[in-house]
Amino acid sequence: MLDLNDLVMPATSAKKCGLHQLPSLNPDEESPGVLGFLGLGEKPENVCLFRQKTSRGWWPVFLSTEGTRELRGKVEMTLEILTDDEASEKEAGKGQKDPNMNPTLEKPKRPSTSFLWFTSPFRTLRIIIWRNYKWYIIGGLIILIIAAIILLFMYNMPGYIAKKIIGA
Repeated sequence: MLDLNDLVMPATSAKKCGLHQLPSLNPDEESPGVLGFLGLGEKPENVCLFRQKTSRGWWPVFLSTEGTRELRGKVEMTLEILTDDEASEKEAGKGQKDPNMNPTLEKPKRPSTSFLWFTSPFRTLRIIIWRNYKWYIIGGLIILIIAAIILLFMYNMPGYIAKKIIGA
């Protein structure tokens, strides 16, 4: 449940985002924040979204089990409280569908490795295997070619020597 009156203050960047932003699991205990062990930290800040109207930044996503929290990811988002009149003026579509404004969502910047490997196995080989093992593959091929040349030389050499001796 998200308490909009006492919302955790978002971090300004993903690097600054972490579990130190969250209050302690035990309400009797104060959470000193990331620098609390040095005596430099303060209690994590909270904001009231109804007073601030908008809040933008990074929030931690965590898994809470048996009194401990484990960081599972980070989410960048903008929360905005609107009145009915403002909401009707600032119409918004779902996701990137029209009208794509307030806020405008750009097309996602996905890495080239985000694809289904079984639909394009050669692309999988090129992106995952070739990028990581290119020099090992090239080195292995060169060693195989050199070994094949040496083996062919050793296999054919006795026949050529015998022909030279006989004079044929």
